[in-house]
Amino acid sequence: MKVTDVESPVMKELNEGLIATANVRVIYAHYFGRRNLTCNKAVMSPGDLAGTKIRAVPFPIYTTAVEGMGAVVVPVDWSEVPTALATGVVPGQENPVNVVLNVKLYEVQSHLMLTGHMSNAEVVVMNEDVWQSLDTTQKDAVREAAEQTRQKAIRAILDDEDAETQKLRDLGMTVIGAEDGLQLDAFRASVSKLVDERFGAEYGDLYKKIAAVA
Repeated sequence: MKVTDVESPVMKELNEGLIATANVRVIYAHYFGRRNLTCNKAVMSPGDLAGTKIRAVPFPIYTTAVEGMGAVVVPVDWSEVPTALATGVVPGQENPVNVVLNVKLYEVQSHLMLTGHMSNAEVVVMNEDVWQSLDTTQKDAVREAAEQTRQKAIRAILDDEDAETQKLRDLGMTVIGAEDGLQLDAFRASVSKLVDERFGAEYGDLYKKIAAVA
């Protein structure tokens, strides 16, 4: 959230590009949840996923994250995921905890690993012409309201995640976090290596700026 703060150097640069190409600007961005791994076995490190088929969203950054964690990515249409998990076509998948709960994946998955391998932000934009038509007092009012809403939304999502994770425990899932031996540093290192290999040439400078803020 430090990175996606509209006043961060990263967000200012991205916002300039967005204004130039789409004529909209980001008013605020709030935390929108982390993606975690589920599987029918305990997974503590990338080595535990070697050769394991995991369903992932068929989009380059998603598949790279899952491959970087050590798994073999298998594309499965979302409508077929519960059946694929139940029949063992794939023994695992990745999603935010609210999806795991709402789609009842706990009925076909035994373990939830809090890998948090991707963090999502919900971005709220405003037409640039409208923004420029506001006077200073109005712009300040929008900024103040945006920051208040941002903080409330972040807190609400974090609280929901905690409650949903506990609900999954109550429903019988084994939840594994860093305190249980989940090797987050090992996952982070292996994913970062693959991300750099595939996207570093194009986005390496941006990654460095993000790291400097985070």
